[in-house]
Amino acid sequence: MTDSDKIEHFPLEILPEIQANPGGYRLLERVPFSDYDEESNYPVVLGPEAPDEKSLIILDTETTGLELDSAQIIELGMVKVKYSIHEARITRIVSVYDAFEQPEEPIPELITRITGIDNSMVEGRHFDEARVMKYFQDSPLVVAHNATMDRGFVEKRFSPLFASMNLRLPWACTVNDVDWHRLFPGIASRKQEYLLNQRGYFYDAHRAINDCLALLWLLHTTPGVMVSLLQNARRRNLALRVGAGGNTWNHRDAFRDFGYRYVRFRNAWEKICQDQNEVNRELEMLRGQMMIPDAQIQVSVLDAYTRYRDKLEALGR
Repeated sequence: MTDSDKIEHFPLEILPEIQANPGGYRLLERVPFSDYDEESNYPVVLGPEAPDEKSLIILDTETTGLELDSAQIIELGMVKVKYSIHEARITRIVSVYDAFEQPEEPIPELITRITGIDNSMVEGRHFDEARVMKYFQDSPLVVAHNATMDRGFVEKRFSPLFASMNLRLPWACTVNDVDWHRLFPGIASRKQEYLLNQRGYFYDAHRAINDCLALLWLLHTTPGVMVSLLQNARRRNLALRVGAGGNTWNHRDAFRDFGYRYVRFRNAWEKICQDQNEVNRELEMLRGQMMIPDAQIQVSVLDAYTRYRDKLEALGR
């Protein structure tokens, strides 16, 4: 069987049935640029140029596992675009990067089943570090669909190079920084494949570059998404953390009722507050109702530069 034999083609023979009952069918289109060619297809113009353009990188990784301390990146995909700050729209695709890297240990069979990436594909491969760093040199906003995962692995792999270039990158997450339920009431999932399907598109998921190009298309074609993403990326939140211990376990049900979550690696109860007024209300409750001493309470600022570093902080970085 050849590769072309494995491709599922649209069943043209059922067109008469579709014409007879169009409401019983739904048509999905492949995400554009899925079959890309780095050298010949880019740059791609998606809209008029704007005077306030900045760089944005859509990034995805495939890894040997989920645990940052033991897993490694085996595929890195990046799509660099220009976008208008005030109009919140992507104007053009500048370039793409897709590469494999051989991990220290063989790729687990489960990862190969999910991604299609096997040991033969990564053998002897290494990321072109100079080229990767060139993507980041103008300090672009880095966007991922689950930024906590991707930021952790990228900064673990490239942190010495970031440090040598004195780079501090802002990150945004299309899972958490887009108000999907406000934009699309009743939406059932924030999974990327589901979101694209709802927009009438499909793609071959679980390969880094395909996921990047699909996310690009979602941002480019879905009304309100870029506005929501950029607004939330710019916001500053306050993380209120209460060190677990002492009498905090006696109040664990109250913590959960008041919207706190227990973060194991910090050994703390955490709540993200929108402003200082909310923090003040929480502090009054913690000190008054729960009798938590100030020594157990910490307030930290979260912004695009400090958000989504949970996995790195769990490793003490």
